[in-house]
Amino acid sequence: MSAVIEERLNREKRQTYTKGGLYLVAALGFMALAWFFYQKDVLVASDTVYEELETRCMVSARRTGFQVKVEGQDIVIELRKQDLSSRDVIMESSLVVEGCDGYVIADYCYGGECGDSKFQMLLRPPKPKV
Repeated sequence: MSAVIEERLNREKRQTYTKGGLYLVAALGFMALAWFFYQKDVLVASDTVYEELETRCMVSARRTGFQVKVEGQDIVIELRKQDLSSRDVIMESSLVVEGCDGYVIADYCYGGECGDSKFQMLLRPPKPKV
């Protein structure tokens, strides 16, 4: 009787391990499938998202009175008005940065070293344009 009970316990143990292995493989399969679809959506949407970010950034800068130029991947924002105080320029440029979500400030120039403009800011996109 001891051998019969031992054999039954071994069989149940093997079935438990088999079920556990199948659950693990199924879970890993679903995770891989979810990752695949996530990556597919990200790759398809990346160009659209990039264009939306760029447009939103340019609209934000123009709305606050800045001139906007696109140089390759970068956005150059200039202010030629000479009648604004430094406090106003810094405040308005911070509003532009807030509207350029995801962009990184690559260069920030204020004063006489900016050439013709009183203020110049160079913004880089969150990732290189492909």
